Parts: sequence; structure tokens; C-alpha cells
Amino acid sequence: MEQNLSSLNLTTECYKTLKSSGFTYVKDINETEDSKEWVDLTLVPVTKTALDIYCNDNESGTIYTFNGAFDELLENELVPGNVVEICGEPGSGKSQICFQLCINVQLPKWIGGKEGNALYLCTNYNFSTERLKELGEEILKKLSCSGDSKKRKLSPIYFTTVIYLQKWLHHNKIRLLIIDCITPIIQQLDYTEKRHFMYNLFVNIQKLAIEYGFVVIITNNVTLRTKSVNNTYKTPALGEAYFHRVNTRVLLERKSPNYFKATLKKSTIKKQSSVLFNFS
Repeated sequence: MEQNLSSLNLTTECYKTLKSSGFTYVKDINETEDSKEWVDLTLVPVTKTALDIYCNDNESGTIYTFNGAFDELLENELVPGNVVEICGEPGSGKSQICFQLCINVQLPKWIGGKEGNALYLCTNYNFSTERLKELGEEILKKLSCSGDSKKRKLSPIYFTTVIYLQKWLHHNKIRLLIIDCITPIIQQLDYTEKRHFMYNLFVNIQKLAIEYGFVVIITNNVTLRTKSVNNTYKTPALGEAYFHRVNTRVLLERKSPNYFKATLKKSTIKKQSSVLFNFS
């Protein structure tokens, strides 16, 4: 039986273009296209049982912030292959959470770390090496790891604007990818370009996350929307199409100078819930 092009992971635009050019089945293109990208696209995916996935998830485990209430809320959410969105207004703690996870992912497995590296893609100029240094010092004090230098704890965090991400993943033990923030990347695009860009971005990032075993965290801003003349509300930016592309959504709010609220708005394994926490 011949394989139809509709069975492949193609964008709607790409599929329509191929159809209008007279291509219907995979074999039609196989005769003219021998690039690695096309060969990879037509490969039959490796099958796994539910038990295989369960055992792999248990072995990989969650990345922890070591903040009890927050970690309980996101138990089994910050796991390899998942795309987790952390949204909130400026000052709600988004970057603070990301910085803490960058430090913790490097720690030994016996204390809850992953012995891996973090890749930090910053689009909003919020990256602070000084804050990372402070967090690293706090962790080292708690663990009494006086022999481990601060510089060593910062070196496995790659701050960059990587274009060819896959090349990095081949040579570095990346266990955490952070995009802080997604909004500036997309807001300059028109509606059609935005949909196309988001589709390709999330499909490719999640594919790499599953293949190389890392967690994806994306921060997002909130925007004000209007239901009626006297009825406005705050909601994460970029709309519903974006919401459907993430596995987990967490909304952060600052309730007082020292306390924050985290609400799990979307999850594939948990119901909505909220916790109060502080950054000690």
C-alpha cells in the first residue's frame, strides 16, 4: 500500500504546495528527492510501549527548584520532552525560576540534580550573571561544597542565540533549554507568519527535546484583553493557538514584596491548582 503525503508531519502550506505540483504519494518524491531531511521525514517512528515511556520518565525525573511548594505543584511536569510555559507580568519571578533551574540542573543526581548543562536563549535582555552567581553561592553554601568553584557552576550555562541548535546538542549534555522570552520573537510577525513560525518552532523543539532528553521552558508575558466595554482581563500573550502547543502552563503573580502565587493553568496529568511560595 502506498503511503500518502498526508501521513507525514508537513505544514498545511507545504502539503498544499506538493499537491498542486502533482505529488500525492511519498514514492513520488522519493524518486526526485534524496536529502537527509526528506529521508528523516519519511522514516517510520520508533514505537514504544506505555511501560517503556513510564520507566523512562521515572529514570529521567523532574528538575527541582528546591522550593517545596513550587516543586510540588510542578512534580512530573519539568521532565524531558515537555514544553513548559511560565507566564506572568514583569517582576512575577519568571526569570528567577529559570535562573534557579539553570543552577540546579547541574547538581549531582544524588541530591536531585541532573548532572547536565543548560542552554539559555534570552530575547529580552534580562539575563543576569550576577544573579546566577548569587544563586550558585547559596546552593554551594547549603551543600557545603567549598571545593567547587563558582566559575565552574556557571560555565555549563550557555547564554547564546544559537541558530543551529542540533549541533550544540550533539556535543553538550543539555538537560534544560530556556527561551526567555517568546513574545519578542513572535510579536513582530503578522497572523499568518506567526502561526507558521510557532508551528515549526514547537514541532522542532519538542522533537529535539524528546530525542536528546531535555526540558523546554518558555517564558511569556501577559496582555490585557477586553470582553466588553467594562470587562477586561489579563491573559498570556500570543493567543489560543500558542496555548495548544505547550504541555504545561504556569501563571506567576506577585502577591506581596516577598510572596508569589503560582497557578497550574494547564497540565496533561493534573487538575488546576495554586500555591503560595517565596524565594528564600
